[in-house]
Amino acid sequence: MFNQSSDITDYYILDNSFKSSFDQLDLNTFVDTHTKEAALRVSPSLVSLISYSGEKRIFLASGIVIECDNVNGTFFSTILTFASLLRLGASENSLPEKFKVEVILPDGSLCPGDIIAYDWRFNISATKIQSSAPLPTANLRCLDDTIQTIDTSGHFPLEETSLRLLPRSNLFKLFPGDDFIALGRYHSERYELMVAPGKFREYDRPWLGMQVIRLFTAEMDELEKIVRKFPNISIGIVVEEVTPESPAAFAGIYPNDVIVQFDGKDVQSCLELFEVIWDKVGKRVDLVVLRASNGARLDLSMVVGGINTGQFNR
Repeated sequence: MFNQSSDITDYYILDNSFKSSFDQLDLNTFVDTHTKEAALRVSPSLVSLISYSGEKRIFLASGIVIECDNVNGTFFSTILTFASLLRLGASENSLPEKFKVEVILPDGSLCPGDIIAYDWRFNISATKIQSSAPLPTANLRCLDDTIQTIDTSGHFPLEETSLRLLPRSNLFKLFPGDDFIALGRYHSERYELMVAPGKFREYDRPWLGMQVIRLFTAEMDELEKIVRKFPNISIGIVVEEVTPESPAAFAGIYPNDVIVQFDGKDVQSCLELFEVIWDKVGKRVDLVVLRASNGARLDLSMVVGGINTGQFNR
């Protein structure tokens, strides 16, 4: 949660509202029973983090314990949080000098943290801490890295180490629902749990009318056909399904086509495609497609469609 009065550089907010608790806002003072139940399930795994450059405090954040391993009676826990924790400024994608992280557990215990992985692009990082007792871990569901865009209603690394998303799963779709709960743990005194319920804005989401997967998660027989025609291929997303009379269909895209460029940008994953199309509703974009059936490289164009939240993934 961030303060609207904070200093803003580019699109990152450099100061956050953890200097004051969530309940300073009247909207967060009263929450319903279901929100409280959901928050309490996660609260044992919710911690507070403070980053420093030397003695200067950089950032305050909350994080969630996602792993806890027992190594000869010593427990090592991994905490998922923001990469903003590592930044001195919004435009600086590099680690500060004399950087350190402190992790505050729900009972107020203080643990030094080691950053083990981070990704500037998706603004996520992982911190490892050591404890004498096991820490509760959050029950996370796997992220589905497919992009379902079919309308079914009609120590400290010197270099960046990316967090890897699981290749594919049917457990949890990439797109969220209409409601969400922001959770935080205050960084001093009572270290209280902070809860802020919210809703996603209503707007048209991009719709292409096709389902795609990352290149090397395609079925082996289809992947072999693609590599046979394009032996040097190393990036791209494979089209699994195309909806009739959709933007993809009108553009001339067929199942098993491989999209390697979209709007002038190389596409290496489904998430990258989503990043490109997010603000392109109603706009015409160019794309480069490889068609294994005839070995053709095609320059196509399409107008990105849009559907509202009531239609999306229903």
